[in-house]
Amino acid sequence: MYSGIPQRTADIAAARCGILIPGKSEALSEFAVCNINLQKHDRRPASGKALNAYYEGRHLACLGFGSGKNRTQLYLLGEDGLRGHRHAGALTVQLYAGGREIFPDLGYICDHPGNKWVKATPSHQTVVIDGQNSVPAAPGTLLGFVGRGPARFVDMSIPLAGDILVRRAVTLLRKDDGLPILVDLFDVEGGRIHDYNVRVNAPPGTLNLSGPAQTPRKQGLYQEHSFYPLLDFQTGGKVEGGWTATWGKGREKVRATVLTPCTERITYGSPGWRNQHEITAEPGKYADTLVLRNRKKQGRFVVVYECLSGPPKIKQANLEETGNLATVHLALTRNRAFTITLPGAVRETSDTHWHVKRT
Repeated sequence: MYSGIPQRTADIAAARCGILIPGKSEALSEFAVCNINLQKHDRRPASGKALNAYYEGRHLACLGFGSGKNRTQLYLLGEDGLRGHRHAGALTVQLYAGGREIFPDLGYICDHPGNKWVKATPSHQTVVIDGQNSVPAAPGTLLGFVGRGPARFVDMSIPLAGDILVRRAVTLLRKDDGLPILVDLFDVEGGRIHDYNVRVNAPPGTLNLSGPAQTPRKQGLYQEHSFYPLLDFQTGGKVEGGWTATWGKGREKVRATVLTPCTERITYGSPGWRNQHEITAEPGKYADTLVLRNRKKQGRFVVVYECLSGPPKIKQANLEETGNLATVHLALTRNRAFTITLPGAVRETSDTHWHVKRT
């Protein structure tokens, strides 16, 4: 599954680390010409099986289904506690499905001014706390991992500077059409303002929201994190759970069902450039970003995502909460259903409550 990784990066990974990155082969990079025996230079391998593994050294979790170009692959990035040139993207997710990039990662734009945004927490698919970049206070903890069976699962927590703890539990399901459903639970303890940021790799201007209409917002967010302007801030005010957000056009769309209330629903346009050349070649390459904002010391976000290649399979999604436990009920077409029981409080140290039942 090709994900925009440059040939030079693939060549370095193969020569220095023994890692073969799947994807289409481009012209040989200057690194390959100078460092590799070209008589033995292999083409990049075709897409293989989805990876289900947890890499403890980097605190990276990989979940997926299927094989070949249509497989599903999800990555959840934890923290090893180091800083250096790392991006401030604790518990960010990336998702690829059906040959499409769903949740993008902008990568790295060298020393270009655009890199300020690329490294910032708001540019990632994670929660921004009090408008600041996340700084790990210690390595993260893997609380649960299931890489086999009909449902895949990962649960991780990370302590951040400022006595803040974040925890994300992701459940990955496969529909009959091969595309995934992702059930996302994100808990935050500490800070005062929690902003759940998400954007999809889709043409700008294609985000549609149900519920109250969005109106211009007087104040923007995160501008101190970007050399380039963030655009068109809109607000829908306080919104209860049960509404949907849909990105994309035609048959290939992504729909999110937001099950938890938020004190403010915000949308804006964020830079979508993947390299420094796009900044001048495609100055209008911005992504439609959705923010779920909660103003409280302890917050929870529960969102269900469905990747579409036609009409939605999910007919209804409901959230049942008992104490700190959350249960998501999904009713699908053809009289099928899932019941997903999610982990409890943010400071619990196990995932013993997680369970998926399919009927």
